[in-house]
Amino acid sequence: MNTGAKQLIRIDNENYIWVIYIFILILNFISNKYEKDFLLYNKQSDKNNFLMINKTVAIILFIIYIYFLGLTIDDIKSLNINISKKQLLNLNLQLVANILFVIAGAILVYIAFNNDY
Repeated sequence: MNTGAKQLIRIDNENYIWVIYIFILILNFISNKYEKDFLLYNKQSDKNNFLMINKTVAIILFIIYIYFLGLTIDDIKSLNINISKKQLLNLNLQLVANILFVIAGAILVYIAFNNDY
């Protein structure tokens, strides 16, 4: 598959990820509502709901971060020998940023599953 076709597929996938982010935003509003209700009324079901939503969101974000890390690794593997120093620097910075996002995502998942609220 040529690079143009691969790039079009990546853009389509990124569009799906933006839709997922919209759902994550809505889920976070719902989670906040449950958390607020739990704080006001101390209902265990509200606590369970907001913790479950937080776990789900953390896992989804972690998967998205891994996906973007994988794309960056694929880009590095298919580097053109004639790449400019600026492009190489940007790709390396993108790799570092994606690694940091994956680490942050792993921490977020850990916190979501070990929250003693």
